[in-house]
Amino acid sequence: SSSLLDIFPQLQTLVIRNIHESDGNELVPYLSVIPFIEKLVLNNCPLNKISKLICEHLLNNSINNRLTSCILHNTNEKDGILIEEPILSLYQPQHSLVYLRIDVRDFASLKYLLMFLPELSTLDVHLGIDVTKSDQDLFPLSFNPCRHLTKLVLRLRNMVVQDFMSVIKFILLFRNSLITLHLALIHQDPNVRRSLTYIDGDHLFKEIVVQMTMMREFSFLIETTCLCNRQIDNIIRSFQTSE
Repeated sequence: SSSLLDIFPQLQTLVIRNIHESDGNELVPYLSVIPFIEKLVLNNCPLNKISKLICEHLLNNSINNRLTSCILHNTNEKDGILIEEPILSLYQPQHSLVYLRIDVRDFASLKYLLMFLPELSTLDVHLGIDVTKSDQDLFPLSFNPCRHLTKLVLRLRNMVVQDFMSVIKFILLFRNSLITLHLALIHQDPNVRRSLTYIDGDHLFKEIVVQMTMMREFSFLIETTCLCNRQIDNIIRSFQTSE
């Protein structure tokens, strides 16, 4: 049978939407063209169920890869691409990919993915599950992926951040290159208690803004239905300075 490239030899962008969990294997003929296209979009797909399949095609055949842009959106907000140890030996660094927008399950999966994307310049990532104190151990100072990353968008939606230092340590990995940082904390589930009570503007300024010597643009978005007026007032006050 003819391949997708036989039918569309000039194909540059591949967009696939609304894939059901049971249809994961049907993606194989489409994912096989990844090295030969410039942009891949998977929207509303069960990324957690087909993570291995996606990574086998995305992180393979680095020599001939032309892919520069990749967008991977999950079916729901609570999950995403999952990469676990041991890392498959067939994964290779992808030097062509410079733009990645992705739903990823946790910080560990994100770390393992970034190990193979050294030339990434823009990363827009949504984390799927809660951030814990143990996540700090994922990012030692010696870990320095994506040396050319200039823009980072980090979205934490409807999850609990038990330890904000884990988020800070991840951001500081890119202190020598990052120019633009957008941090979004969005909690629309009223059942998530104490979801944003850890936010402190003075802490953010000292731990992130001051440390990021190359940064020229920083935005911080809070959207919540979970906090009382007193808690919101405390957060706002922490962003105000006496100067």
